[in-house]
Amino acid sequence: MATTFLILSDTHDDAFPGPASLPSKVDVVIYCGDLTMIGGLSNYKKFIDVSLDRKWWQDNLIEEEDDPEEPAQALADGRTFTIYASPYAPEFNGYVFAYGPDEDRFGPGAEHPISEGVDIVMTHGSPLLPSQDYVLDVNRQGNHCGCPILYDAIYQARPKLHCFGHIHEGYGV
Repeated sequence: MATTFLILSDTHDDAFPGPASLPSKVDVVIYCGDLTMIGGLSNYKKFIDVSLDRKWWQDNLIEEEDDPEEPAQALADGRTFTIYASPYAPEFNGYVFAYGPDEDRFGPGAEHPISEGVDIVMTHGSPLLPSQDYVLDVNRQGNHCGCPILYDAIYQARPKLHCFGHIHEGYGV
């Protein structure tokens, strides 16, 4: 059975795509970071879907608007996959979860390395591929902002999917 994914990133409070631009049905939504501008519970409450917490959903649903079986429908078909997720990105303008150019967050020597055989890798930062033809990590100034160490770890792990955000100029690809 095919699994469809919707991959989003960097909506920063209000840059969420219009509903007409999104697929009508997806199986899995993956969000690769920067949901809000500054974080905090008040910012997240508008965006986070709590329906996957079955007990919370049952205790808090609005009967005339919400389907009491929604959590079960979301999880019941038995498909599984493994995910490695990391909020880290190369240091850039003093943002959070930054690491230096020589710091290995992903390889075999890292505290939490990307495992071989993982199905999906989600990172906020992008990899830096050896090819200069690659443009998903290029900023407005034309600089490559990706991470060669992340690329090496992805190359070793060979996930079925690597999704990331952070560089707004690469949106929609």
